[in-house]
Amino acid sequence: MSFLTSDSYTVFSKVMLKHPLEQVTAGAGIDVAKSTGGGSTTTVLLVAEVLNKLLPLIRDGMKQSTAVAGCILAYKRAMAQLDSLAFRPERPLEWVQEIASTALAGTILHDNRALFGRVLRDAIDVTRPFETGELWRLDDIYVRIQAGGSVTESRALNGLALLREPMHLSMPKELHDGKLLLVQGEFTIPLKGGTMYYEHTFRVTSPEEYRRLLTSKPEILRSLVERVTLTGANVILLERGVEDYLIELFARRGAVLIRRFPPPEWQHVIEATGGMPVSIHTATPSDVVSVGKVEYKTIGDSTWWFLEGFERPRSCEIFVRGPSTLYLQEAERLLKGCLKMLKLYLQDPKLVYGGGSFEFALGEGLKETATEIGSKEQLVVERVGDAFLTIPIRLASSAGLDPIDSMIRIRSSNARTNSDAYGVDGVSRKVADVSKVPIAEPLHVKRQCLQTTMETVITILRIDNVIQSRELSKKEKYYVERQEKNSPESRKKTLLEQGVW
Repeated sequence: MSFLTSDSYTVFSKVMLKHPLEQVTAGAGIDVAKSTGGGSTTTVLLVAEVLNKLLPLIRDGMKQSTAVAGCILAYKRAMAQLDSLAFRPERPLEWVQEIASTALAGTILHDNRALFGRVLRDAIDVTRPFETGELWRLDDIYVRIQAGGSVTESRALNGLALLREPMHLSMPKELHDGKLLLVQGEFTIPLKGGTMYYEHTFRVTSPEEYRRLLTSKPEILRSLVERVTLTGANVILLERGVEDYLIELFARRGAVLIRRFPPPEWQHVIEATGGMPVSIHTATPSDVVSVGKVEYKTIGDSTWWFLEGFERPRSCEIFVRGPSTLYLQEAERLLKGCLKMLKLYLQDPKLVYGGGSFEFALGEGLKETATEIGSKEQLVVERVGDAFLTIPIRLASSAGLDPIDSMIRIRSSNARTNSDAYGVDGVSRKVADVSKVPIAEPLHVKRQCLQTTMETVITILRIDNVIQSRELSKKEKYYVERQEKNSPESRKKTLLEQGVW
């Protein structure tokens, strides 16, 4: 399996780790990224640093139960500092671009992080989840990828990008101010008196009856086309299949017909167009929605239909261009993570400043309060504070700065300005006031990093010994894989992918 990535979440998810403690630590980073959209690298680094700081104490004779008690105390004191280090912006949507840009820094999209910050902001503007309070709309935003062209051609669509071939050469390749109709089911001969479909069996006893049979089916099918024509629709999205005879009839009438949508994609089409799917037998002009532009394009080896300009979309799509499929797959993963992060941010719009300034303030606070503890837990709280201070040190080293000089500058600048806003600006490669850059991260990501870090450390400290089980034999591995593939969850996933479910 080949993949291209600079994201630790992708690495931890795809690389096979042997040692149980490695798996626990990597799993902590994966869980944070899955739940918040980011923070996997910070979590893994903090878990490793806290354990490294506590290990000398345990070797010197400190009981693990004392270390656990000290970690719990440090955990509570760190959580108490969170609200004092966070701020709530007056206009949360204005910070979306900065949050996305910070999240994409250092990734494969680093050079284009400002572009994708605007793209994500445009997608949120189209779906309007913050105004309506329906933040679940961000979960339905599709990221479409197409190799070829420049990354700068990526954009947010107020509509759909459908990877489909034209059904007829005579169908129009471009329409303006179109009328779109969503048709549920398929174009076929209906059962009289209902909307169910069935397999037809005909029996004839004479040539005359056979001639009438041949002429009756086209007449019925033409009546279906007439029903659509009466609604005024010239762009028809059909959930399932269509009789071949009808395709040419639609092409003659200058209509665009696009068919076959799996259930998840069909639901997305409903949200993105703002329309309501109807049966062909009950369709009326009121069921038609306006679409600003319909355009067919050939990009590389792929053919796309672009439907844009809907009046009341509840979802949208992001169309990403790039040099290769591996690059685009990583870009898709990163953008989906940003969308998850932004959704949680809009639910509770609180931010903290990045660049290591948050971890620096947290570590300094723990070391100051540790002096108030009159037991061995004081040493543990101090070491946990030292572990948090390693985050700005690592950022400074990654930016090519001297770690010791950077820590001194951060500490002196914070004391001089009486703030906690100084950190490492990795792009400019200097210690700066990150509130002016700005470098900001959602509070929910940092909170989850802290919670997962301390809970993982406490879990590891409570382990008396690590016992690795033997590897499964070839026959046992085959049996386990077969059982997993035949599980109800796996079969349901397969049916959804095939559009059957």
